[in-house]
Amino acid sequence: MENNYYKKVISYFSRKADQYDLVDKQSYWNLSDRLLEKIINKKIVDRFSKSKKLQIMDAGAGTGRWSLILYNLFKRKKVKTQFELIDITPLMLEKAKDKINQKRITTEMKTHLGNIENLSGYKNNFYDIIISFYNVLSFTEKPFKALLEIYKKLKNNGLYACIVSNKYHAYFFDIATNRGSDLEKISDLSSVRFNKKMPYIHCFTPSEI
Repeated sequence: MENNYYKKVISYFSRKADQYDLVDKQSYWNLSDRLLEKIINKKIVDRFSKSKKLQIMDAGAGTGRWSLILYNLFKRKKVKTQFELIDITPLMLEKAKDKINQKRITTEMKTHLGNIENLSGYKNNFYDIIISFYNVLSFTEKPFKALLEIYKKLKNNGLYACIVSNKYHAYFFDIATNRGSDLEKISDLSSVRFNKKMPYIHCFTPSEI
């Protein structure tokens, strides 16, 4: 059974599941995604473009958006990929399963319900690439425990790519939106939330991550 914090996380993303992928229609997120896709192409795909087959874990896969993007980018390079998509929210994973079924890539992509703080069911030193987009680590209760789990699963020359909430951005956001009451929480606990419906999440400094 999940603890109270993860119950809040699951509840939050369960409410968002049906609308989650509609961010593609919002100018800010559309631009952000296109920029990130360019970075992925340069920093991840180019690095592994000569590989014959890659084992990839999406640690915090949500609706599978970024696994599918990465799959397509590698497909263009004629690199075969095998994905494991892990997420804590059943309704988000259902969306991922629907996409995988529609694209008929069920042999290339498998979904698993689970918490990335415990990856004991997955092989150590096995994955070439592990990704966590967006803010997956920030939504974990013990992000550094999750990082240790992820590290064990990577091959020695493997790559982990993630995006986390930035502590300095959290300060800016709270000031810009007149939410100064949270500044102390950001300062003392490195915790932030961007609306009242979401649970507080961990925000990192560059040196901390």
